Amino acid sequence: MKHILMRSIRVGILFGILFFVLNYFADSNHNMPRLIGLSLLATLTFMVLNFIVFWSLRDERTKIKFGITIPIAILIGLILGGLILQSIKVGLVAGVILGIIAGVVWVLLDKRNVNK
Repeated sequence: MKHILMRSIRVGILFGILFFVLNYFADSNHNMPRLIGLSLLATLTFMVLNFIVFWSLRDERTKIKFGITIPIAILIGLILGGLILQSIKVGLVAGVILGIIAGVVWVLLDKRNVNK
């Protein structure tokens, strides 16, 4: 667990620096306090999400369950987002969220069936 935490911190800091540099060069009107605040928020968010994902996917059975549900949900989200909402980005985000929820439900149902 300590290894996952340290890796999440390193990758998060690298992501934060990259986020700052890309936003700095993409904008001609630099508002430094806002840019630094957004970069710190993005870094912290990425660190937390990275830790949660790799901590929860350390079991091979869990990897298989999420590896099945997330791609299927993303594909469905992309199709529905493109056809109904005319926005692929919304469909992608909805698909990722739906895939994570489906994976969590599958893991919980599997744990409940094992305990019976």
